[in-house]
Amino acid sequence: MGSRILPDRSCGVGPWVDKWYPASAFVQSWKPIMSSQNEKLIIPKSSGDAGKAQEPYALFGQGPNPRLNACVGNNGGPYDFADYGEGFFDGGRKIIAALKRREGLLDVLIYPAAFSFRHGIELYVKHFIRELAKYNNSDAKYEKTHDLKDNWELMVEQATSSRLSCFKSNQLAEAISTIAEFSKIDPTGQVFRYPEDIKGNQHLADIGIINVEVLDDRLAALHEIFKDWRHALDNLPRQSSQ
Repeated sequence: MGSRILPDRSCGVGPWVDKWYPASAFVQSWKPIMSSQNEKLIIPKSSGDAGKAQEPYALFGQGPNPRLNACVGNNGGPYDFADYGEGFFDGGRKIIAALKRREGLLDVLIYPAAFSFRHGIELYVKHFIRELAKYNNSDAKYEKTHDLKDNWELMVEQATSSRLSCFKSNQLAEAISTIAEFSKIDPTGQVFRYPEDIKGNQHLADIGIINVEVLDDRLAALHEIFKDWRHALDNLPRQSSQ
C-alpha cells in the first residue's frame, strides 16, 4: 500500500486538518473560492447575504460544511481495493440497518444493498490476489472483469500455495459457501444493478424472496473473515523482518 497523507477536509478554507469549528467562527471570513474549472463558489459572508442568489457548488468538490467534505484521491490516500471493499461492505450493512428500522422501501433497497455486498466481495478478492502474488513471488494477476468465480478460484489457489496460517480451513469453507451462492445468482455483477439482462430477460425471476436479515448475517460473517485475512497480510512485512 502506498504512503498516505493526513486528509484535509478544509479544502483550502482554513489551515486546520481534521479539526472542527462552529460555522459562525469562520463564515464571516470566507471568500469566493475558485473550483478547478475556474467557477466561483459563492459562500455568504454574513447573515445579510442570506436569500441572495448563489452560484451552485461543483458536484464533485467542497461544500459549505467542511465536516461533510469526503477526502478522496491523494487527499488522505491513495486507497486500495480493500479500502474500497470496506466502503461497499459498510454501505450494504448501513442500508439493511435502515431497513430493519423500517426506513425506506425494502423491495427496492434490496438491490443496492446486495450489489454493495457483491462489489465488496469482488474488491476484496482482487486485493487478496494482488497481495498473495507478492508474498508467493507469483505472476498471478486478477482478471479485470466483474466475474467472481475465476478470481475467487485464483485467490483460493494463491492462499493455499502461501501456506499462511491465517487462511484457516473453517474460514475458507465458510467464504467458499457464501461466495459460491453469490456467484451462482450474480456471476458478473449485473443482477442487482439492472432489472433485466442485455437480452431483456428478467433478473431474479426464479428467486422471489431475499431475506435481508439472513443476507446481513452471512455477509457480516464473511466481512469479518476478510478483515482477518487483510490484517494478517498487512502485517507480513513486519513479521518477516523480526
